[in-house]
Amino acid sequence: VPGMIAGLDDAEIVGKAAASGKQWVLNANLAPALGSVVRSAVSEGRDDRLFRYVLRSMDDALTQNREAIQLKIKTEIPVPVEILREIPGVKLLTPGLDQIKNKLASAVAKRVIERLQGVLQDAESDPEHALRTGFQEKMDSVIQDLQSSPEMAKKVHALQAGLAESEQVDQVVANLWQHFKAMILADCASEDPWIRGRMELAVDAFVDRLEADAEMRASLNAMIGRNVMGAVLEARPHIREWLVTTVVGWNGREMAGKLENVVGGDLQFIRLNGTIIGGLIGLVIHGVFSLFGK
Repeated sequence: VPGMIAGLDDAEIVGKAAASGKQWVLNANLAPALGSVVRSAVSEGRDDRLFRYVLRSMDDALTQNREAIQLKIKTEIPVPVEILREIPGVKLLTPGLDQIKNKLASAVAKRVIERLQGVLQDAESDPEHALRTGFQEKMDSVIQDLQSSPEMAKKVHALQAGLAESEQVDQVVANLWQHFKAMILADCASEDPWIRGRMELAVDAFVDRLEADAEMRASLNAMIGRNVMGAVLEARPHIREWLVTTVVGWNGREMAGKLENVVGGDLQFIRLNGTIIGGLIGLVIHGVFSLFGK
């Protein structure tokens, strides 16, 4: 497995995977699928968790942005300090007007934030609160639009097209491929690789199935036979050319060496038998000619 991974071209794999992913994103009809996912999430109560998360996020935002809210309220107070300065008798209090306005804005901001946070807390604890029922109605409307609205389908497809054109897809695929390679190589380098165990289980399961299923064995044998014979027939001219070229290139010593390697020790018996039998035949022929005086 590490050898196979080392021989792969990362750029080619990432490029093809990213291109396939973009094409799938562009062509997929995701709106109904998203509607089904959201509907499933609602049926499992996940919309309640989402609602609570939104409420708590809003509560935190109010707390963290109190100064900004106070400044906004201060600027929105309808009585400007300049007007107050023109009121008779108030001019003497001019140095304290800004301080009064700041305190007023702070008090109003505190009161507004407390009331808003109180509404959020009530909505979280009350199953029948108007905010909660409004949120649920909105979720039902979104589900319905995703599954049946052509306008929503167009909006989702526009998002898909934007994603398909984004270079971020290539980066995500590249990161996934690098993480996948690192995970596989780390597993292969361990003392008890997970991949080895899975491969052994797969081979054992295949062998068990093959032993138990006669029809599968016959089908596999037929497939191997067809493919092997087909490959041999297609390669026959090339095999003949290769054999002729190889054998012609051998000299006598190489030919003898090849035969000895293939035949082994039996070659010595062949030589000895040939010598003895040839000698006997020669003696018989000589005896015959001597017997008839020739």
